[in-house]
Amino acid sequence: MLGKKLVLPSSLTVLLLMMPLAVYSTIEGLGHILAPADALPSLSVLATGTISIVIAVVWLLRFWTGDEGKQRLLKQFPTSPKEQQIITRQKSKDDSNGKEQYPQIYFTATRPCSVNVKPMLMLSNEIQSFVERIDHYTDSLEGILSQRINELNVAKGQLDGLLHQLLPPSVAHRFSAGERVAPATFECVTIYYCDIVGYTTIVAQSTALEMVEFLNAQYRMTDAIVEKYDAYKVETIGDADLIASGIPTPNGTKHATEIAKLSIDMMKAFTGFRLPHRPSESLQVRIGLHSGHCMAGIVGTKIPKYCLFGDAVSTATKMESTSEPGRIQMSCKTAEILRGTGGFVMQSRGKIQLKGKKDFETFWLEREDHNHA
Repeated sequence: MLGKKLVLPSSLTVLLLMMPLAVYSTIEGLGHILAPADALPSLSVLATGTISIVIAVVWLLRFWTGDEGKQRLLKQFPTSPKEQQIITRQKSKDDSNGKEQYPQIYFTATRPCSVNVKPMLMLSNEIQSFVERIDHYTDSLEGILSQRINELNVAKGQLDGLLHQLLPPSVAHRFSAGERVAPATFECVTIYYCDIVGYTTIVAQSTALEMVEFLNAQYRMTDAIVEKYDAYKVETIGDADLIASGIPTPNGTKHATEIAKLSIDMMKAFTGFRLPHRPSESLQVRIGLHSGHCMAGIVGTKIPKYCLFGDAVSTATKMESTSEPGRIQMSCKTAEILRGTGGFVMQSRGKIQLKGKKDFETFWLEREDHNHA
């Protein structure tokens, strides 16, 4: 005769289906054990005889705790209160790691039973042991996964930091996000080019270690100055620095004033700079400025570099090479922009001969005009 119905969770149904059917054949009055509709087919257990039963079901009910679990189980498998009792005991895991606590629920009958329940109790212990091993394995995998995620985040942070050193911040952000950074054209930017006078002689008279210490000190000094302005150090080749303003984000005519102020600060810094291994000697530099049209884009994939192309770059290098030690030479285009913004003292140098250019007028940038309103 079919008895009452007990609806079980999907995970419990799977474990029950793993048990030998012979165990269930000794249970009288249980009737149907119904699996959820979205899980496995229903399992029918037919029992014979009139003896009372002892049911030992062990399951880790993660969402049923205390009295709530007791009432839900009684509702699913109603019997006379005199014939049954539910014993729950709390089994806790390490709460410091935020793991949930869950009960073990034993459902038993109080009347004598003539069937051999020992196999069922042994089987319940095996299930409990199996589930505990699965939990332990899951916790282990979660720990490994968490560690790998942390390592990935650290590596990504290091990569982002490196990209921000190689590329302008806005370009580095897009590049690290996987976006394609297309080459861009800029109508007018101002470019700074600087070279150390007598650098070849310094190299010839210094050891490799002395040169490394010297260049490191120089790079730290120039980088600190660049960070004060809306400018980006495009590249450093030996002793020569190429710095630009107005890229990759246009800033109106501000690029000329930013580079002009930066150039004056650089000249002061180099004048007071001393070689670590030759402290009695000072450095002299030539600086050239030019404003004009240029193109910019990322070159390379393994070690990407943000490069500038165009006549403005070559003209800036010519402004430097034809300048004089300790002076800042700029093209008439840069002088024209600074004349419009004001705030600087300039002096015309006159016209000079440049390769590929005729009658090219240049100006000396002397200092800032602090009297300018």
